Amino acid sequence: PMLASLGREEEAAEVREEMMRHIQTMALEGNREVRSLMNTLENGELHWTDWLRDLRDYSQNIVQRMGTRLNWHSRGQSPQPVIGDPTPAISLTRAVKEAVHNLSRHSKATEASIDIEFQNDLLEILVADNGCGLPEAPSRGRGLKNMKRRAEELGGTLSVSADAGTRLRFSLPLPLKYPESGLAVA
Repeated sequence: PMLASLGREEEAAEVREEMMRHIQTMALEGNREVRSLMNTLENGELHWTDWLRDLRDYSQNIVQRMGTRLNWHSRGQSPQPVIGDPTPAISLTRAVKEAVHNLSRHSKATEASIDIEFQNDLLEILVADNGCGLPEAPSRGRGLKNMKRRAEELGGTLSVSADAGTRLRFSLPLPLKYPESGLAVA
C-alpha cells in the first residue's frame, strides 16, 4: 500500500512507471507464492521437482523481462523426492528469488545462469551473471544480508564473488531443516 501511495504521488512519469512495474511484479510473485502454498497444503507435500519447476519459471520470467538470457541447469537428485518441511524450502525460495531479482535489476547482464546440484547430503545453487558486478562501496540495501542470513539459518553458507559479473553460491545441507527457535513453550 505504501509503495502504491508513493507511486501515485510521484511526478516523474518514468519513476512512476517503474514503481508500478515493481508493484505488479510483487503482486504476481505474491500470488504465485500463495498458489504454491495452497497446492502444497492440498497435496500435503512439496516435491523437489515442483520446487525446481516453480523456481525455473519464476527466474526465466524475471530475467527475460530485462532482456537477459538465462541458462538453467539442474544436476543430480535429492535423496528424498519430497521436501519434508516446507518452511525451510520457502526460506530458500525467497533467498534465491532475491538473488534473481537483484540480478535482473542491477547487473546489466546479457547472460545469466542458475546451476542447481544435488549431492548426497548437500544442495548447491549458483546464481551467476556476466554483468557489472557489485559496487565498490557496500549498498545500504538488505538483499545480500538477508540472503546470507537465510542460508545460515538453514545451516548453510552463501559465498559471493564479483570478479567477472556476480556469482552467488548457496551451499545447504540436505534434507533441508529450519532451526529450532530455542524458545520454551509454557
